[in-house]
Amino acid sequence: MTDFLVVQLAAPLAAFGNAPGNVERKTLDRPTRSALIGLAGAALGVERQDADANERLASSFSTASRTLCAGQLLRDFHTYESIQRSKEVYRTRADALARGTRNVSITRRDYRSGGWWLGAYAQRHGACVTLEMLAEAFRAPAFTLYLGRKSCSLSRPLVPKIVAEADIVLAFARYAQFENLPVKGLIAVDEDLLPAGRSDFLRRNMVRDDPRSRSTWQFGMRAELLLGADEEEIPV
Repeated sequence: MTDFLVVQLAAPLAAFGNAPGNVERKTLDRPTRSALIGLAGAALGVERQDADANERLASSFSTASRTLCAGQLLRDFHTYESIQRSKEVYRTRADALARGTRNVSITRRDYRSGGWWLGAYAQRHGACVTLEMLAEAFRAPAFTLYLGRKSCSLSRPLVPKIVAEADIVLAFARYAQFENLPVKGLIAVDEDLLPAGRSDFLRRNMVRDDPRSRSTWQFGMRAELLLGADEEEIPV
């Protein structure tokens, strides 16, 4: 048996970025590992610029998510001004805007509207934070929690629960029983959380969402496995 900390994640808007960029920032239809680790860090009060603490936190947990409702894709547009390159020397940005040639550009930001997910954490060997400590932090977070960006406030409590089950699929199903939630839903897991003896996963992706540096927004590659979840898998 393995202990899993399971939480509910819901917000009017959510953003789970999977590629950097200023002109266009897309979102996945499910939480990324970096989003789940970032949520844990905010709850625990880990400062973004504290590289050592963030590294220890990321190495403490394996993560998984289950999609209850992916929501609808919503695209937002913003404009920003930049100064055309020239040989002029500007003392400040205000000076540049006043005397330089302005270019107006459009940026695009994608969100998931009305989404609802479960997130899960499994403690790794040598973890600096226990599941009990993280569950308590989720009940009384040190910092305000968001699902991606600061415009993505949560719409319901996390309702953290530690569930002991043979694997992550059963843990999600047990939590769904406790909270009277839908049972079916796509499950995405870190490769080390693949249930023993299960080789019928839907897909194996290589994704760049393993947090390396929060201050410089650097992320490493990891293997993500996608699994289906049927009603027959409810534990008895």
